[in-house]
Amino acid sequence: MDWSVKPQPVIGELLPGFTAISILVAPYLLHNSAALTESEHLASSAPILAGGLAFLLLTSWVLGTLFDAIRDLLEWPLDYFWFKLNWSFLSEGTEVKVQQVESHWLAYYFFTGNVSIALIVCLILSVVNRSLVPLSDECTIIIMLALLIFIANTASLRCELRKLMRDDNA
Repeated sequence: MDWSVKPQPVIGELLPGFTAISILVAPYLLHNSAALTESEHLASSAPILAGGLAFLLLTSWVLGTLFDAIRDLLEWPLDYFWFKLNWSFLSEGTEVKVQQVESHWLAYYFFTGNVSIALIVCLILSVVNRSLVPLSDECTIIIMLALLIFIANTASLRCELRKLMRDDNA
């Protein structure tokens, strides 16, 4: 059995989850510096630090998987009504071509789509509850610009995947 870590879950799920947690927690900690000074005393304890990192890793993955599920649901209308991808290529294409698509294109397509969802969620949470997620106006603008770039990149990668996953490439 192959136990090697595939890049797709790490890139496509873990990083978007970590991105969202970072965007949501950093402003809170900056505005509540008492939480930082209290944690300095706890940071000297290795088990607490290890547990915190394990919790961060697990939470990042679960949140990233949620973003992936949302992206899947948003992708369904694209595949059904407008801009279909030949997903059966992944099970019917030649092993070399499928490996190329999976390792060079698909992981980054999932990543950019999932980060787009993460940024949208962060912006919505910031608008809904400014005291919980106190993003500055400058930070909000930067996130919006990054969101536009990630959405454009997702669309571009989807176009490339559509070409690579055609029936005649199998």
